[in-house]
Amino acid sequence: MMNAHVEIELLEALARNESLSNRALVSAHLAQCAQCADELSWLRTEGLLFAKSTDETGTDALWDAVAQKISAPAQSDAPYRAPGVALVAPSKPAKGRSRFALVAVAAALVVTVGTVAAVRRGHETGGLTGASATAQAAVEGAITLRLRTTSADVRIVAGASRVVRVVVGDSDVVPTIVRTGVGRYDVLFAGGGLSAGRVRVEVPPESSVDVTTASGEVSLGALGGAAVVHTTSGDIEATSLSALTAESTSGDVTVRALTGGAAVVHTISGDVDLRHVGAATEVTVQSTSGALTWRGLCGRGCRLEAHTVSGDVRLGMARESAATVRFESTSGSFEDGLATAMVSDGPVRVRRIGPGQGGGGEGEGSVQVTTVSGALELLRGE
Repeated sequence: MMNAHVEIELLEALARNESLSNRALVSAHLAQCAQCADELSWLRTEGLLFAKSTDETGTDALWDAVAQKISAPAQSDAPYRAPGVALVAPSKPAKGRSRFALVAVAAALVVTVGTVAAVRRGHETGGLTGASATAQAAVEGAITLRLRTTSADVRIVAGASRVVRVVVGDSDVVPTIVRTGVGRYDVLFAGGGLSAGRVRVEVPPESSVDVTTASGEVSLGALGGAAVVHTTSGDIEATSLSALTAESTSGDVTVRALTGGAAVVHTISGDVDLRHVGAATEVTVQSTSGALTWRGLCGRGCRLEAHTVSGDVRLGMARESAATVRFESTSGSFEDGLATAMVSDGPVRVRRIGPGQGGGGEGEGSVQVTTVSGALELLRGE
């Protein structure tokens, strides 16, 4: 199905020369749309690169040619530039090692002709001390960026509206930016990963990110877009997001401003602190022993769930909140700092929060809290 542009799945099928029932319609659109035609050209080039990467013959020679063209001039302040390209090659991989780094560099060279990544050692570090390499790519506004590391700390901030920029610090690993679809980019690292150091990424405002790391900390600035973050022991901290999906084992999760509605957070021992700006919609927070804190407006259409075993739950309700609160616990205490209207005081304690006062209003939103021994505290939010 086509709207303003051909869907990426159709372009990928066309790039693979698969049979399409609506090939004539797609071809007619491509003849009129330079952006879709460029996307198809890139997909075909990408397919050729990865197909060739499975052939051992000529790999060393190809790498030598690439390295000879682009690595030597990078020692000066005037790096080699192909049309729109400035790149520093990582060191040649050892024989028998995976050729992924070579393919990634080659792929980066064709990520939209004339708009591809720049990598230069020791320059344009974005304030990151100990920086070893940078990469950047021209883009068309907000994007979705995916990044994977092992234990490196990750910092992602909003930058210029048409540039993605990556700076690696305290590491010899070279980053590469690869376009994986319309508006979608991956940050790759030579050798297959970044196991130490720090990485700073600048993306256009309103961009969304997908970050996975084991023990590294993840810090997100005022991006304005959505975030998906997975860590094991690293903390997750964000300034401003439209939505959040986060998972951590022992790391804390803190978001100063959720400007949209949806948030899903799971931890085992990490604490969670979320603040909604504006009305919340779907919020689910779950932890085994970590403390859960949420502040914001819960009214019509809001569904807030908090589940813990031993962690305490603190809910700071804005004055405009209107919701029914259900609290179920084996031994956890209930502290009502809002003087809410009691609906039921049985095994499941039910309270009603009304707009502008502690209680008595019609509950429009739904708040459900379950714990084993964790306490629930209701208090007035900002």
